Amino acid sequence: MNIAIVHSAFNESGGAERLILQESLFLGKNHRVICYGTDVQAKHCFPDLISRVKTQEIVKVPLPVGHFVSSLLLTMPLVPHITSRFRNFDVILAHHQPGPWIGYNVRERWAIPYVCYVHHPLRFLYPRAVDLAAGWGYTPDRKIIGFFGRKLKGLREIDLISVGEADRILVNSRRIGGMVREIYGRPDFTVCYPSLNVDKYKPLSSFETKYVLEKYGVSKPFVLTSGRHTYTKRFEWLIGMMPEITRTVSSSLVICGQLTRDVTPILQETAKKLKVEKHVRIIGHVPERDLISLYNEASAYAYSPPLEDFGYGPVEAMACGTPAVVWGDEGGVRETVVNGETGFHAAPYDLADFAGKLIDLLVDGSLRDKLGRNAVALVNREFSMERHGGILEETLQSVAKKH
Repeated sequence: MNIAIVHSAFNESGGAERLILQESLFLGKNHRVICYGTDVQAKHCFPDLISRVKTQEIVKVPLPVGHFVSSLLLTMPLVPHITSRFRNFDVILAHHQPGPWIGYNVRERWAIPYVCYVHHPLRFLYPRAVDLAAGWGYTPDRKIIGFFGRKLKGLREIDLISVGEADRILVNSRRIGGMVREIYGRPDFTVCYPSLNVDKYKPLSSFETKYVLEKYGVSKPFVLTSGRHTYTKRFEWLIGMMPEITRTVSSSLVICGQLTRDVTPILQETAKKLKVEKHVRIIGHVPERDLISLYNEASAYAYSPPLEDFGYGPVEAMACGTPAVVWGDEGGVRETVVNGETGFHAAPYDLADFAGKLIDLLVDGSLRDKLGRNAVALVNREFSMERHGGILEETLQSVAKKH
């Protein structure tokens, strides 16, 4: 098949971008695949992956600044006029907008089917409580897009039509499936969990990973968390647990992920105010090899975002044999972490209960090992690229054959 994969942009190293690039490589073994985005910046989007994938920008906007904003905002009204670029494909796989809108218009004009993979509904149109509290968008580009997105007349209708009319809909969790049913009126979705490279993310020997402790000045035992420092991650909640945790067991909290000017200083000040700065290590972004080693060396992985759509962190940690503690709310992590088997669900949003579950993993090595073995088995069974790609390829072939 000739397959077009359309995403909003390839200009950052996020979970969606990594999944899409991995999809392209998987499908590219047997098919011709091109990835399209409104903005493609290879040096900022998993350079090792994207260098192996054929990518194109949907609309060329020769501006030195604000490229992502201008490209995305210009693409939406231009979509009905650029459908001929996609007339030779057999099927379109649409991720974030303008993917579904392109798919809808190409089908209307050229009778080419499209499949939507829904990571989450447009956040600025359908914000979560945490988005309303923290404000949508963690970069100036996203804030501008959110502002204009809410103002543009008809964008909600475009989104409703283009997602709701897809030939097939795949979702990254049952939680998002519920939203697709409620917002787009489509109960016939298929859950297709995001994949993980289990050849990389796996249990390793201490001989292979212990170097990372000296490199980042980390002592065992420690709790690990990761992610870009944004308000929605609520890392300050984890720091707030450290006084209780350290009263029971001498340990530390290691926070890795991209630093930000808005949130990182707040985390540092919170640790200082609670007098746990010696037990909190904020180490910023780390290379993938070091991250995998940290997962392996950690006693537990803590994931604090409320109502997360999916959340790669717990799955990555479990793949390395480290149990995860997450909120037992309605977020996607409640599906990926099996309570009492591969980690724990803490009562939302009870910091003492969350801390207690982390303490259990810090002090009980046999419990940690048991849950870790279960976690590795779960990830290999449910979150491999072979499983994700198999569902994806079967779906794309089925809709292509019908047309």
